[in-house]
Amino acid sequence: MSKETIWHFLKHKGFSDIAAAAIMGNMEAESNCVSNRLQGDFTQGFQRSADYTAQVDAGRISRNQFICEGPSGGGYGLCQWTYPTRKAGLYDLAQEENLSIGDEFVQVEWLTRELWQDEFKKVRETLQSSASIRECSDMMVKVFLRPADQSEAVLKQRAEFGREMYQ
Repeated sequence: MSKETIWHFLKHKGFSDIAAAAIMGNMEAESNCVSNRLQGDFTQGFQRSADYTAQVDAGRISRNQFICEGPSGGGYGLCQWTYPTRKAGLYDLAQEENLSIGDEFVQVEWLTRELWQDEFKKVRETLQSSASIRECSDMMVKVFLRPADQSEAVLKQRAEFGREMYQ
């Protein structure tokens, strides 16, 4: 898994450099751009995340367990999806494509599909029209990702991660 691969896939999906940078800056903050990352996993090589992903992929963790319980109810993947309905879509897409739940292409595809839902129209429009990494990043935080901490410090940090991705 690499940031470069994620960047190219976002670009292939039609995102501008500004939008891709803002999205990836938020992925960096959420998961370090590690597509199989469990919320709170700081183990060497994210081994806990790899083990969990293998169990989901093998069916030892059911769809319902993944979407409703998850790893202690926490987030999963590039965007640290937490809400059961959103995790269900990710799970179902991975099953449909016969790919791992932790596959970065599945996750970027799911992110794109979510952005085309009515609920996220404002986010999509901002990503499509804004020339500001900060504006795009803030919209990702406030409307799409909705982390508990949306302080100015968090907004600035995520926009800075986006600027780093852009460069």
